Amino acid sequence: MSKKPTSFTMFAYGTNISQTEMNSHSDEAAFIGYGELENFALKFRGFANHGVATLEKKKGAKVPVAIYDISEKARLMLDNFERFPYAYKRIKVKAMFNGQPIKGYVYVLKLKLPPQMPNNEYIKALRLGYFVAHLDDTPINEAIVECGGVATDGEIL
Repeated sequence: MSKKPTSFTMFAYGTNISQTEMNSHSDEAAFIGYGELENFALKFRGFANHGVATLEKKKGAKVPVAIYDISEKARLMLDNFERFPYAYKRIKVKAMFNGQPIKGYVYVLKLKLPPQMPNNEYIKALRLGYFVAHLDDTPINEAIVECGGVATDGEIL
């Protein structure tokens, strides 16, 4: 019988790229640093006027992620927040961190939903998280344009 892990490596994107946002879900999420998922793209998917962030495979694309070491308790809290396993699924992937691959988990939408813009508050929170972390917001702009929106390079307010 195998022993259950006591901690998990999670890759956060979307608004959870913000340490403040992640810590609002659990105080047992230890920030490790920022990395990059290769061959994934940030997308906004959803229903009428309610888009959310997800990741989809796309050859050659890259999306920044925050890397966290989380406890089992924190994982259960994140599962609840992400409505796992109903809305999001958790998949195991490799990210690049300091030039080295690191394995961990990421949440992606379970359903194949059409492109849909999130509300302005969500976009502001997402941009602020990227800004504070000094991350390239190109993936946000590309996701906005795909939904028929207009990208405003780095604009937070």
